[in-house]
Order: sequence, then C-alpha cells, then structure tokens
Amino acid sequence: MKRVIVAVATLAFASTLGAQGAMMSPAGGGVSFTVGGGASFPTSDFKGNSTDGGTNTGWNVLGGVGFNLPSIPVGLRAEVMYQRFGIKGGGDGNANILTGGLNGILQVPVMEGSGVSPYVTAGIGWGRTQVSFNTTTLLDSRIPSGARGSLAVAATTASVSESGFMYNAGAGVKFSLASFDAFVEARYMAVASDKNDFVKGTSVPVFFGLTFRP
Repeated sequence: MKRVIVAVATLAFASTLGAQGAMMSPAGGGVSFTVGGGASFPTSDFKGNSTDGGTNTGWNVLGGVGFNLPSIPVGLRAEVMYQRFGIKGGGDGNANILTGGLNGILQVPVMEGSGVSPYVTAGIGWGRTQVSFNTTTLLDSRIPSGARGSLAVAATTASVSESGFMYNAGAGVKFSLASFDAFVEARYMAVASDKNDFVKGTSVPVFFGLTFRP
C-alpha cells in the first residue's frame, strides 16, 4: 500500500500550489497531546499470500505527546502505536505490532491563515512484532475412543515474536480548528528482525487523529 503514502504526499504537495509568494505558517509553540486510529495495510513478506500464509488488513490506534518551537515549522512527537492483523487462509490467529519512538515533523509552506498544514514526518524507535497461531491437538492417550469428538481436541497457542529497531516515514495534512487540530496521515513502518522477513513486520498505517493544545 505504498501508493497510499504517495496519494497523501500528493495531497500535501497540492495544498501548497497556492502558496507562491506567501509566508510559511508558523507552528504554534508548546506541548500537545495526540490520539488517533485507522487502518493498517501489511506489506511485503508480512502481507504474504493466501497460499503461503500472511496477514490481512488490520487496524491501529496511537497516542503521543508533541512539542513545537514557536514560529518554527518543526516539531517533535513521542508516540506509541499498536497495530493488529488477522491471519490469511482462515487460520485462527493474529499478528500485532507494538512500536514506540520519536518522530520529527516538518510543515510545508502554505498560505498564512489558511488553517491547512501539509507535513512530512520520519522517526526511529523500538518495535515488537508478534504472530500467534491457535491450533488443536488430538488427545488420543487421555480420552477413550468412544468418547472422542469435540472433546477430543484441546486448543494450544504457538507464537513467535521479535523486537528490534523501528523506522518510519510518511506524510499528512493537518487542519487547525478552534482549540484542537485534526489530521490524516499515512506512513511506511518497519521493525527489524534477525529471524525472518515475515516477523519483520512491515506495514502502511493510515490514520485519522486529533491533537489537543492545552
């Protein structure tokens, strides 16, 4: 779903076309609090296919604390994001990605007072990818043959996880309102893995959020 990022970046660029000869809208200074959520699209080996296995489109939630310097269109946001995906092929299981990190945010020049602020963002941090499968095991040795059936299986859970360096990059558009900002953002995220490419956990989360300024 890298095309999603391209679409958002194109929207951000298009919002600047009327900005020729205009001033850059300065970012408001101070601390802010962000919450958001949306859809997450797995990519590459993490997405896989219906034959060899993989993950389906999932969902995400995030929260963060930001800080902007007065009159400078650059900010920082420390954030935590949780993504959850289903398993392809009708399997009973799930995959999730938990990340925490620090992102830099650079606003793009726009018409002053327009209330619309396209931006680009990138950051690094820590992440953990976990994949769990629910399986069944026949209990032949413990249940008489005449009593087998639905009672003859017991659910077990097998999982694999990997933690490591996380990096991301993307773009979005912020809409400044009376006492808070609304935004839409898309980014590419990856968690490094020494085990295999599937547990690497690459995805494109697309989300809507609100930023509150105390």
